[in-house]
This record gives sequence, C-alpha cells and structure tokens, in this order.
Amino acid sequence: MKKKLKILQKTLFTILIAATLPSWAQEITTNQIEKTFLPEDYVKNILITHQRKTSEMFRKQPIEAFLIIKGNQHIKTYGGKVNPTPTRKNPDGEIEFPSVNQLLNLMYFKEDDFKTATFFIKQVDENNLSLEIVDSGRRKTVPFINSINGYQFEDPEVTYTKLLLNGSYVLQDSGKKSTITFDLNGHISDNEYWNKYAVEGVHLYSKHPKAFFKSITLISKSGDEYLNLAFTYHPDIKSWAGYSYKKVTGNVIEIKEGKTVRLIRK
Repeated sequence: MKKKLKILQKTLFTILIAATLPSWAQEITTNQIEKTFLPEDYVKNILITHQRKTSEMFRKQPIEAFLIIKGNQHIKTYGGKVNPTPTRKNPDGEIEFPSVNQLLNLMYFKEDDFKTATFFIKQVDENNLSLEIVDSGRRKTVPFINSINGYQFEDPEVTYTKLLLNGSYVLQDSGKKSTITFDLNGHISDNEYWNKYAVEGVHLYSKHPKAFFKSITLISKSGDEYLNLAFTYHPDIKSWAGYSYKKVTGNVIEIKEGKTVRLIRK
C-alpha cells in the first residue's frame, strides 16, 4: 500500500511540474517563433516598475501573448499553454476567436470567467495588434506590440526575463563587486569583464525540485568564458539572487555548491 501511495505521489508531482512549467518548454522551441505580440501597457509597466503586475493585467483580460509560429497564429492565455487560434468572421467582417474560455488555466481563472465575452483581433500593422473584447455591450481595446526600444520580442518568458533584467546593478560574485548594465538586446555595458548575456529559459534545481530558476549566461569580452547563473527575481527589492551552475540535464540544473551571485539594482 505504501509503495502504491509513493508511486501515486510521484505521478501527481510529475503532472504538477508539467502543468507548471511554461508551455514553450513543453511544446515549442524559441527558433520556431516568428513573431511575439505582448500587451503594450503590461510591457511598459514592467520597464517602469521592474515588476510583473500580473493580477492587475490578466484579471481584466486573459491573453498573455499572440505568437506567429510557422506562419500560423497562436495565443497563450495567462498561465496556460500556447494553442493555435481558430478564428471566424462575424457578419460585420470582424475576426473573432471563439474558444478563449476553453483555454483558461483554472489555477488562475474561474471556469465561467469571460464566458459572456467575445474576443476580436485586428491587425493594425505588422508590428501592432489590437485585441477587442466585447462584454455586456461594452467594448474594450487592448493594444499588443511585438517590439520596444529596438528589441524584437522572443519567446514570452525569455522576453519577460529580459524586461525585468533591463537596467543597472551591482554584481556580487563570491564577495567581489562590480557594476553591470543589461540592455534588452543581450548586451552588457559598464563592466570590465562581461559584455554579452543570454537568457536560456527556466529550469528546476536538482536538490529542490519545486524550485524554479531563470537561466542567464554572462559572456566575456573575449567570447571564450561563460558564467551560467540560476536566478530568482525578488520584486520587493527589484533585484536577482541565485547560484552559478555547472550544467543542465534535461530541464534540471546542477548548482555549484557555495557559490552565490547577486544582482542588486542601483
């Protein structure tokens, strides 16, 4: 009986992890995404406040991203998976996608949230979309953009990590301190040693499988040295803390013991 219970617990935990990991980690790779559109106000708010105020944005509308993948349009609801977007034209010629309510992650929404709402999409130009939500006779417009400050959006989670990371910090690495500034396009300035960075994704920690880390790699000016960082973001102090890591096996990182790294926002 105990053995069966352990198997059940392990199975449930595996299901939980699969549901919790970002959908891009399960279904698509970054190089499959041709364009990503994110809510304009949400993106600008992250750059200003250095916080992701998800409850304020997505309790009003559930769509986190529109993505063009292999020429086809997909949507990602908040906390949900990336899904193809079935559409139809109404008598007025507007493009409607009728299945949004079926794509909600019920960890974040109620089953009947947005049940009476109708969702339309308008292509303003190649860089802008307009989401129109009609509910109880009221129409709300939510603009979506695919770039900001010269940065072309990528996978949504990679993009949100870069938006949060953007700015100047004090880098604390094993007691040593230096200044470092990240832009949105993978460049580093104000640092003598590092001049580029890459956001790799989200990984689990082998010793604490419920812990999730953003994976950020610093690249030296010579281009032949790398520092792999497993970071968590602390919105209360708008800074990052974590560890350097050796490697990733599947989706699990192996952290170098005792080496902590912090980015303290200036």
